[in-house]
Amino acid sequence: MYRKFRRRRRRGPLPAKYVFLITFVIFNVLTAYSLWLINAIIEPTLVRIAETKTRQIAEHAIHDAVSKKIAEKLDMKELIIIHEKKSDETATYSFNSQIYNRLISDATVYIQQYLDGNVEVESEDGIPVNQNPDGKGLVYHIPLGLITNNALISHLGPEVPVRFELIGSVNSEISTKYKEIGINNAYLEIYMDILVKINVIIPSISKDMEIENSVKIGDLFIEGKVPQFYNSGGTGSAPAVIMPEKNQNNNTE
Repeated sequence: MYRKFRRRRRRGPLPAKYVFLITFVIFNVLTAYSLWLINAIIEPTLVRIAETKTRQIAEHAIHDAVSKKIAEKLDMKELIIIHEKKSDETATYSFNSQIYNRLISDATVYIQQYLDGNVEVESEDGIPVNQNPDGKGLVYHIPLGLITNNALISHLGPEVPVRFELIGSVNSEISTKYKEIGINNAYLEIYMDILVKINVIIPSISKDMEIENSVKIGDLFIEGKVPQFYNSGGTGSAPAVIMPEKNQNNNTE
């Protein structure tokens, strides 16, 4: 018996429309994967840079408020009220409530205006900081080359807009550091403690940040009365007693 062999027909090349369709699908898949991979590498670095720049601007706003609205107009003797004590006690102090509230209000309002874009912002690294077009917050443009950490290309590439807005109000208060010096003397350091909450927004991600800073606004030396004797905590030898001077006009025997 003879078997009949059928010749297989050789298939010709795929039609152009199928080639185009397959190429298009492969190109889109590779492009999407490349974008995802680049985004996974770039996004953490970009977020870190945005957080650093946002912190710098917020701290600049705090220091600017202290230097322009507080330090230039502050008189420590008006802010601090000293209460005299007995000769063997250190003087105490309290705040002048009127001056205290005015300082807190001035600092808070200025920082809010600064971060809302109502105060001209100066950038330390030459990259412009502008007001957001919708009138809320500031926009900081970061060149994409900055993520390479290469000084030669740090200002090259497309700019990525980083927007940050103030969340809630600025919390401000005045604190002190008290240090005793010598006998019944004290050295008082006055600080402005400020807490700012900011929402940082970059393409595809947003993050809330809290920036807290303490800025020294002045100091004051509180001089107490020197007692007739000093025993250094009640230990050791007996205190040296200062006897009153005799009247030189008394007749000598």
